[in-house]
Amino acid sequence: MTSRLSVLVSIILIACMLATRFMPPAPLALSSGISPITSVVRRAARNVSAAVNSIIGQRDLAVENTSLRARNDELEGLTRRQSAYVKRLEQAAGVRETISPAIVAIAAVVAADPTPLLSRLIIDKGQADGVTERMPVVSGQNLVGVVMEVTKHSATVWTLTDPGLTVGVSIAGKGGRAAAHGVAGSLLRADNFFPADLRIQPGDVVVTSNALGGIFPLVKVGTVARVLPMGINTLGQTMFIQPAVNVNGLETVYVLKTS
Repeated sequence: MTSRLSVLVSIILIACMLATRFMPPAPLALSSGISPITSVVRRAARNVSAAVNSIIGQRDLAVENTSLRARNDELEGLTRRQSAYVKRLEQAAGVRETISPAIVAIAAVVAADPTPLLSRLIIDKGQADGVTERMPVVSGQNLVGVVMEVTKHSATVWTLTDPGLTVGVSIAGKGGRAAAHGVAGSLLRADNFFPADLRIQPGDVVVTSNALGGIFPLVKVGTVARVLPMGINTLGQTMFIQPAVNVNGLETVYVLKTS
């Protein structure tokens, strides 16, 4: 039984081989019909491959662009910090040349007193940096105020418009002297000191004066905003002064040794 089956299988195999050997080629019509399908499949495969590569490329570009933007922002921040540092050094050099060679500290303004009736700033330099009470504070060529409270790493500056601070002032080029103090708002008031014959006008430059006792170098305080009419019993003129510095916009100040 087994031998008969083996012979039958052998005959079938031989018959298949002979049939394949002498089989005619596929008709041209069949080849022509399959060829467009093959071409479409190949084209679709190429399109799919190109689309996948494009998506991968766009993803890689997006990642690279994000990295480049982050790096650009970092470099711009570094440039701004360097520019600010150079500006502070240039201002410090100007202060040393024109006001005082004794700059104790270049300080950043880190906070302002929230009390509306006061005008005080907190700076990031204190006893550890050589800052002590009663040291003048300037911005460029202009007076900001005086250090009044000091901790190890910070200090409180009473600015010109603070009611608790009094500054000796004079009119540049005209003379006279007065004690000016801050009033509610953004001005200083100098009461009844300037002589009646001193022609004071709005816009006159007001500078520091130590004639009445003081600690300040010769710097600009501000300009005359208004002169009050003299009364019958007044002995001197009273004026309001607009400070040269807007303390609300300060970022950096210079602490000086006392005169």
